[in-house]
Amino acid sequence: MKPKVDQPEWIDWPLGFRPLLRMVVAADCWVGVGSPDRPSAEANWPAAFLTVAEACATGHPVGVGTWSLALNNVVVATDQEREWVVLMMATPMVLINANPQGHRRSVIQAWGQQVGLGASTLVTLDRYFQLVGQRGRAGRWASDDWPWATPRGMAAPLTMDANFNDVVRLVASLQGQALPALTLAHRQGWPSVALALVGVLSSLRLGSGGLPLARLADQANRGDLGPRWQNYDFAQMDCLADALYQRWCGVASGLPGERL
Repeated sequence: MKPKVDQPEWIDWPLGFRPLLRMVVAADCWVGVGSPDRPSAEANWPAAFLTVAEACATGHPVGVGTWSLALNNVVVATDQEREWVVLMMATPMVLINANPQGHRRSVIQAWGQQVGLGASTLVTLDRYFQLVGQRGRAGRWASDDWPWATPRGMAAPLTMDANFNDVVRLVASLQGQALPALTLAHRQGWPSVALALVGVLSSLRLGSGGLPLARLADQANRGDLGPRWQNYDFAQMDCLADALYQRWCGVASGLPGERL
């Protein structure tokens, strides 16, 4: 992968992919494990996400074996929740291939077919990939090219059977403000993986200005993130984010051996 020197919208983001990965963790931790709002069976998708992220960060291919093993270990309640998990697991692959022109759409689609994603999930993955590539371009989120995006200022309807389009509408309607978006999604009973997608899209829409900094700081002071996140702490999550960002820039990098 060649260094991407022609994309100032990304290069000028001083924290690279750190805000995105921190938002994934913050959104997932919005409610406690085992609380009435979160069944314990929902607690295992972060490990699958880390499996893909670590492979991408170290330059290992995410083939059908790695993908299937990680996904099959995730317990989901509905087919829609499974699609959300797929999108979250695919996020590292999307990040290291993202660009405003969408030049690598075919790469992501070919990879999705390789690991066995269905036709409808491939369509959603393509929408997700395009949104990631348009980070910070507000008009793109509410243009005629994106009929599922809600124009600025309109309320986003929330339902229990929400899909990816509803996630995009919610984030667009609140202009990328993560805190109110996550609060509304949580009140509606969306699963933690949907909240994580809300967090990612909020960070993409508004950049680091959309981060709920007080909550992140509180979590960062608690030490490691527990077995759900393979005992990562925020410093190690930042290392993972930096390694992914370097991969996106075309720089061979890796993670400390103890994280592998």
